[in-house]
Amino acid sequence: MTAGIQVLDRISLYRAAARTLLRNDGIDHERRVAALVAMYDRAKAEPSADLVIGAMVAEVLFNIFRSDAVAVRPKADAFERAQRRVRGRGRDACPTCLSRLLTDGELAELAQLREAEISELRALEGAV
Repeated sequence: MTAGIQVLDRISLYRAAARTLLRNDGIDHERRVAALVAMYDRAKAEPSADLVIGAMVAEVLFNIFRSDAVAVRPKADAFERAQRRVRGRGRDACPTCLSRLLTDGELAELAQLREAEISELRALEGAV
């Protein structure tokens, strides 16, 4: 096995461990942070520490963005349904706040952007 492949294997192991740790709902925040710090300390001793630590940071950031994107979906879907419901009553503006309702095209564009972001995040999930 070449040195480059060994480095990639180590990066994959650390990233997978970070992902498992971040997604384990049975671990409270304090223990999760302590475990990530311990992983970071171990990663500093790796031959390619900068790459390993970079992969761990990328996984943490990915999980933050993933959680945000997935959490937005139900709220965005409800917003879209409400907008369409009010527009279906023949209105162009919200009767409560008087703000302009989005057009069907604008709502479709927002839904498409949201789904594209979630698809992109899912594709990145398997990346090293």
